[in-house]
Formats: sequence, structure tokens, C-alpha cells
Amino acid sequence: MKLKTTFSILIFIFLFCQNLNSQSFVDEGNQWSLVSYAFNGNAYNSTYRIEGDTLINGIVHKKMWHTNEDPSIGNWTLEKIIREDSTQKVFQHIGIIDDLLIYDFGLSVGDTIFSNINPDEMAIVGAIDSIELNDGSKRKRLDLNSLTCPNLNDSEYWIEGIGGVSHAMSFIENFCATDIGRFLRCFSNDGSFLYGPTDGSTCFIINSTDEIEESKIKVFPNPTQDILNLEYDEMLKIEELNILNFNGQVIKSFQVENGFSQINISDFPIGVYYLKIETVKSEFVFKKFIKL
Repeated sequence: MKLKTTFSILIFIFLFCQNLNSQSFVDEGNQWSLVSYAFNGNAYNSTYRIEGDTLINGIVHKKMWHTNEDPSIGNWTLEKIIREDSTQKVFQHIGIIDDLLIYDFGLSVGDTIFSNINPDEMAIVGAIDSIELNDGSKRKRLDLNSLTCPNLNDSEYWIEGIGGVSHAMSFIENFCATDIGRFLRCFSNDGSFLYGPTDGSTCFIINSTDEIEESKIKVFPNPTQDILNLEYDEMLKIEELNILNFNGQVIKSFQVENGFSQINISDFPIGVYYLKIETVKSEFVFKKFIKL
């Protein structure tokens, strides 16, 4: 009798797992539409998208782009360089420091997870169930609760391959956040609305970030201490250059008129930066460089 019961339970678990549609957070074409609220009550829309990849230390990483308001007219910036391993952990590449964990969809009930910003803060997985998406597929859903600030009732749901619902893209940074919320309105992949209204009424959808062919642009030497050379095809008709810090903030802007430019970065602090190159057609590309 006990053997039969155990066998039945195993069959149930197998069928349940088969019915769950396991997808990667870093799949090409994944797109998130968020609405954020600051402590002063102001709200703004933002969109994140996975498009393109890059090879770092022999490992393929994906590019996550970000724009505020309508992505069809907004300026896209490189938000994160990320990867997902075989255990469903998602990491953000941050240069010379160890990669930051931003999601772990392989957690079990009772597992704890530490903040990637403040190691003294932690949360626990209180429950795991599944959620049905608009296409009828099912994804695992994790209910996480703050152990550091339990009285704030600061909790979050993670949907496998989609991420956070109430603190999208940010929960693991701060388990005691009270002054801002970043809510997932909808999630899509290549135009298919999987989470949120089926008609996409609260979502933005685009097909591409219109990135310039990187082969047409060279940035050297990299790393460098003082001068960064930019060489490119004059047919690109570059309108503006912006240098961004690792957080995506513009710290310096330039105008260019020909196919070669020299940029003096001798007064920049040591670190990782991005050169955003934009054409008159609003095409753009990001080139990462290191200041020694």
C-alpha cells in the first residue's frame, strides 16, 4: 500500500512538472513593461528588453536594454549584462567585481536568500505554486518574504523566467524597501503577451532596439588610461556621443563630424564605462571600455 502511494505521488509530481513551462529569464525577445511609484507619489513607465549577446570570459551573456515611457520613441540604454546558469540563477555582470545574483528560480520552500547589496538582509521562500499564463502554459511561482523586516510585510512573488511582480528587477537589492514600488504590468516575448492583459492594453511592444552593427565601430585602446580612440564608418552619420557610468547615467557628451575621434578620459575615476554612439537616424550602439 505504501509503495503504491509513493508511486502515485511521484507520478503526480512528474505530470505537474511536465505541465510547467520552464523558460529562461534571458531568452531573446523577452520584454517587461513596468510602472514605478516613488515615495512622493509620482509614477512613470519603463520597459526592459533582452536583445543581443556578448562573450565574457568565454561565457555568453545577454544584453538587457531599458527605456522610460514609450520605447518606440524613447532612448534605449544598456541596463544590464546578464546570464542564467543551469540551476536557474540569474547573474548581472559588473566587471572586475564578482557577478551579482539578481534572481534564483531554483529555490525551494524554506530556502533563504541574501540581499546582493546588504548582506545583513535576507528573505525566505514561504511557498511555491504555479501560475497560468495567457497562452495556457504554466510557470512556477515563488512567494518570498522578508526576514529582516517582517513587520513591513515586504514580500514578493517571482514567476519562473519572468521575475518579480511587486518589486520587478529590484527585490533582491533591498528586502526592506518602503519608499518605492516597481510593479510588473505585463510580460511578452516577441510580441506575444504572456502575462498581463491579453490585448496588451497596458504594454508597449517593439521588435528591436535598432542597434547599430558593432562591426562598423572600433573603440581602442581598451583598457586605457587617458585617450580613447573612436573609429567608425562615416556613412553612419553619428550625431552624438555620450559616456555613461556603470549605472547608465550620462557623465559626458560629445559632438563628432568625421570618421575618427579622440576622447580624453584622463580625469575619469578608474572603473567600467559605456560609450553610447547615436546616429541621425536614432540608431545606436554601446561600447564598454575600462579606465585604468
